[in-house]
Amino acid sequence: MRDADALGADPFAAFRASTRACADAFDGAPGRLLDYPRGRVTVAQALAIPTAETVVHTSGLARALGGDEELDHELVRWIDGEFDAIYAGLDGVLHRMGR
Repeated sequence: MRDADALGADPFAAFRASTRACADAFDGAPGRLLDYPRGRVTVAQALAIPTAETVVHTSGLARALGGDEELDHELVRWIDGEFDAIYAGLDGVLHRMGR
């Protein structure tokens, strides 16, 4: 999916649509399986993956721009403790991340 333009001409609208699709998919069944661009995941994973990725990339972007890169400690602790579960079943993701 690296070659796909997931944001298109209006990145903000694409982000909002993606967020809405994830929220709509959550129907009280966190274990239900969904098709995700990198493989089949549970609803809980579909919500956790963008959360984890936003935190990681926010920190990197802040560092690159010389901004405040301090992250919420509780959120970082949650991501660290749940990392393997968040990315479970996504073909090759953990290997590429050194886990």
